[in-house]
Amino acid sequence: WYKKGKKMAEVTYKNDLLISATCYQPDGKQASGITNGTGIFLTHYQDGTRKSEDHYKKGVREGPAKTWMAGGIPHRSTSFRAGLRHGSGTQWYSNDKVEWTATWNNGVVTSRQHYTREGRPAPIPNQ
Repeated sequence: WYKKGKKMAEVTYKNDLLISATCYQPDGKQASGITNGTGIFLTHYQDGTRKSEDHYKKGVREGPAKTWMAGGIPHRSTSFRAGLRHGSGTQWYSNDKVEWTATWNNGVVTSRQHYTREGRPAPIPNQ
């Protein structure tokens, strides 16, 4: 639900798979939908700017997955295959500098690089 009482989404799961969804914008208009486990799931901030975009196929994430900070600033861009992160991904700081880049192979991180808020390479946390 949005803060002003409007419905954000109606979703149906079966056996941990997303079967159907209807996503709404804050003004109540339909934004996207998922039918028979396939489609796009969109969420929005109160002002109507996009918050997230996830693609689904056969009930699991498949393809691009993106999030934005308030005001439409990019936050994260990754990709999924059969419900697992697969391929390259990037996350940004609010100052538009890259926070990290990573590559996954069927859900396993194969490479990653972190950066400072100023954009310089940084050590990977917890190593």
